[in-house]
Order: sequence, then structure tokens, then C-alpha cells
Amino acid sequence: MSNVLGTVEEPRPARLGTVEAVLEDADASLHWYGKDEVRPLRKMGHVTVTGDGETGRDADALLAHAREVREALTFE
Repeated sequence: MSNVLGTVEEPRPARLGTVEAVLEDADASLHWYGKDEVRPLRKMGHVTVTGDGETGRDADALLAHAREVREALTFE
């Protein structure tokens, strides 16, 4: 799991600009908390990446993948 934090400089309405990275990844899920306003470093949700053990990815690799997916998210 990797937290989605507000990456804005000033508070504004919360609208994600990109979610393709999460939608295109079968192992990733976006958990959005439904907050109306994004602020600098405010926790807005989190990305979870799961593995079934057969993929050969350990916990560190899953966390790295969750962070990679999270970094692709942007706010408008």
C-alpha cells in the first residue's frame, strides 16, 4: 500500500487528472477517500497492489510497484 498525498501548492477542489496507471494494472486498486478539497500533503487515498505469490514478487517489490503506480497519479 502507498498513500496518495496532495501534490498541490495551494488548496483547491480535489480532482484527479490521471488514473490510467491504476485502471490499466490488474494488480492495483485505488482507494479514494472522497475528500472535496486537496491540500499540500493531505492524505487523499491510497493505492494497493496485491500479488498471489505465483508472480514471484516479494513484499518489497509489491511496495515498489504500488509507489510507481501512485507516482503516475496527478491532480488537475
